[in-house]
Amino acid sequence: MAEWRDALPEDLKAEKSLEVYKPGDGEQLIPVPVGLIKSTVEGQKMIGSSLRVPKDDATPEEWNAFHGKLGRPESPDKYAFKKPDKLPQGVVWDENIVKEYSGVAHKFGLTPKQANGLMDFYMGKQIEGGDRVIATLEQGTKALKEDWKEDYDKNVAIAVRAVDELAPPEIKEILNSTGLGNHPAMVKWMADIGKEFLESKITGEGGVILSREEALAKIATIMGDTKGAYFNVSHPEHQKVTEEVSRLYATAYPR
Repeated sequence: MAEWRDALPEDLKAEKSLEVYKPGDGEQLIPVPVGLIKSTVEGQKMIGSSLRVPKDDATPEEWNAFHGKLGRPESPDKYAFKKPDKLPQGVVWDENIVKEYSGVAHKFGLTPKQANGLMDFYMGKQIEGGDRVIATLEQGTKALKEDWKEDYDKNVAIAVRAVDELAPPEIKEILNSTGLGNHPAMVKWMADIGKEFLESKITGEGGVILSREEALAKIATIMGDTKGAYFNVSHPEHQKVTEEVSRLYATAYPR
């Protein structure tokens, strides 16, 4: 019996997918339209190249092949994320975190479009939050200026000195790194603390509280002038300068 594929065009005779079609004993061969054969071959090719989701017990290699067909890059460093042109205060673009995110995105098979979409969504929310924080700070600062009026600069200086002299290093780090130290409520609170605990300290020009080192430096300047008011009891400023030196010593040695 002649091979049934002998009547097919040359490009179909060698088609491997047709080898499964073999007539059984006693079956009569009938002419089959070439168009139908071509459709069968194309259908087999589509089935062979179709994308199938791996089963739960699939190997890492099978999952890698699946993600690759979906469009996942070969490695995490192939992702390209764009830093926003403008970031509000308090919102940062951390390259280390971006690198970690690239690894996570690759692990879970995200395509570049999917990974960028999630990154844009996340940064958009961060920027929205940053803008809201800035607006809140501006409103709070405006209210504080209206409350303190001409004492605003003086009270801010007291708050800064209170943090500098009373807050431990770890608290200073938190205030600086988070921007919390600029929050109007924090400034007002620290100014109140400064007024309460630093009231024994002398203030210099502009209402700035002097530190121990500054007080000692001023004492040295006064005491260094042996012909000045401090050493000359008949000088009209002698009493005033003497009291100032006493206050300076109280600042340098409050106890």
